[in-house]
Amino acid sequence: MADEILGKDFDEYSIPSGATRVQVIDKNGKPRWRKLDEIREEDRIQVNSSGKPYTMTNKPGRKKKKKPSLSEEAQQRVDRKRLNLRQDTIRSLARKDPESLTVLQEVIVAISEEAAALKFEREEADRRGDKTVVGISLKRVQALRAIGDTWLKRKELVASSGDVDLDSPEFERLLTYLFETFGLALEKSGVRGELGEAIFSNLARLLGEKTWKSEARQRMKK
Repeated sequence: MADEILGKDFDEYSIPSGATRVQVIDKNGKPRWRKLDEIREEDRIQVNSSGKPYTMTNKPGRKKKKKPSLSEEAQQRVDRKRLNLRQDTIRSLARKDPESLTVLQEVIVAISEEAAALKFEREEADRRGDKTVVGISLKRVQALRAIGDTWLKRKELVASSGDVDLDSPEFERLLTYLFETFGLALEKSGVRGELGEAIFSNLARLLGEKTWKSEARQRMKK
């Protein structure tokens, strides 16, 4: 049986379903893979022992490697990282109100937590007789210095802006006194019981909203 068919005698019905290309020898004697609608009359179509053309169902060349999928453990780590970013207090405050003194206050708290963790690590290393004690101590000293610098920076900003520090203990005490005064005013006005409790509950809720302090600062600047 012939091992090739001339292009002019090619019958597409001999091609199996799904085939996209056929192997041919062109007029220059070079093997090629032709698309079915690009076969030329002078091409010699190569066939197997059964008389069927050699065909290809995919595009020529190497198959593209699929990107390795993340393992379940790696994906869980990515999810935890995203959640941690969304819940980070400093990041949230900085995005909403970067000029707020609360940002510096939270920075101080965060550095304090790291300094406390370093203290624990130093004590553990000291207990084990580990030589890393000195390095841990230096890191803690740097953290404590950063706390001091941030605190001074916050005090300077409060003094230069002339604003009331709504996050200071002094303001918290003033707010408590105002609550007490307001409570006495309600009592003298005959407002008692559930109605008085509802009023205080709504007032506390409004003051606790994240936008209240920001709005209060804006009002003081007017």
